[in-house]
Formats: sequence, C-alpha cells, structure tokens
Amino acid sequence: MESDTRNMITSSSPEAMCTNVLVRSLMKLQWVRFPVLIVISLLIRIEMSRLASSLQNNLNKLSVMSWNINGLRSLFKHDPQGEILRDLVSKRRVDLLCFQETKLQEIHVPEMDTFLKNFLDVNKSFWSCSTARKGYSGTAVLMLNTNNRFVSSDKAHEVKIYYGLNDPESDREGRVITMEHEHYSLVNVYVPNSGGTLARLSYRTSTWDRHLAEHINALKLK
Repeated sequence: MESDTRNMITSSSPEAMCTNVLVRSLMKLQWVRFPVLIVISLLIRIEMSRLASSLQNNLNKLSVMSWNINGLRSLFKHDPQGEILRDLVSKRRVDLLCFQETKLQEIHVPEMDTFLKNFLDVNKSFWSCSTARKGYSGTAVLMLNTNNRFVSSDKAHEVKIYYGLNDPESDREGRVITMEHEHYSLVNVYVPNSGGTLARLSYRTSTWDRHLAEHINALKLK
C-alpha cells in the first residue's frame, strides 16, 4: 500500500521531488500512519492538479494553421522562395500546418516535401492525394519543429495517422487526414462541394456528412 502510493508521483519536477522526499519522511513515522495517508492524498491531488494545469497551458498554446491552398505547386510557381508561407508560419508561430486542395499526385510528394523543407523546419509530413482524378483535391499535415511539447521531435512517434473516413468515394479523393495524439486529435478535411448543379448534394448530405460525424464522435469517445 505504502509503496504503491509513493509510485503514483512520477514527475521529475522540483515540486514532485520535494513531494516524494516529504512522503518518504512521513512514511517512516509508523505511529502516525493514518494522518500520513491523509497528507499523502492531499499531496497527490495537488501534484496532479499542477500537472493538469501545465498540460492545459501547453494545449492552449498549440498553434494550428489551416489553408485551402488551391494548388500547392501553383503557389510556389508565383512564390518560388516560399516567402509568403514562411512569413505566415513565423508570425503565427505555427506548430501544425494543414493544407487542403493541394492538387498533388503521389509522384509529386517527395519533390514537394523536399522543397518545403528548404524554408520550413519540418519534423514530419503526411500527405493524402487523389487517385480518382489528377490535379484534384488532396490534403496534407506538417508537424513543425517548435518548442511545443506536443509536436517536438521526441514526441512525433507518439502520433497516429489515419487517412480517409472509410468512405470509398471520398477516400479516393484524399480529403481527410486524422492525427491522433494522447492529448488531442486533429482532423484535416477538404469538404466536397455540392457543385454548381448540386450534382453531389445528395452524396454530401446523406453519405459524407454522416461518415464525418461518425468519425468525429468516435474520436471523442477515445
């Protein structure tokens, strides 16, 4: 019982270290065991509250930028040095960068990935390209090397990536990338347009919206 209680406090912070020292000292006083357990309980609650507050502060500082780029190669054709994107990322202190409508094919991804790394400090990148049509749709998520603990290089392996919504039609168009982390989930979506003649309206309302809602609700339950 006493050993289990001490092991619950595992943070290496100064506050946690002081707490552990105090707990060990108190546990030696066998004749005041009941008051000691009360003190330990209070200390654990204080430490857990502090850790929760620190976690929330980091999440509040997580900066996500989303941009419907309408053709990534077209952007860099007019801005070959990437000054527009670099300035935006710098000014907004972006941690996660999401693109929609990249209009890339899979064969273009390595070249574009290398090009982006020339002026952005990219940790990892994830791409979903349309296989239904060339030069159409597509999404991407870039994890940048920043000071935020949730996207730092040593935390990148903790991220799980999923593509699509288990909907064959939209999944062929590369419309959805989901990033799942222990403390947050990010869903980058390029929503299908109903079209000028509303040809895809029925699909959009009866199939796409339902699949997306189911996907979001499933993430909330985790």
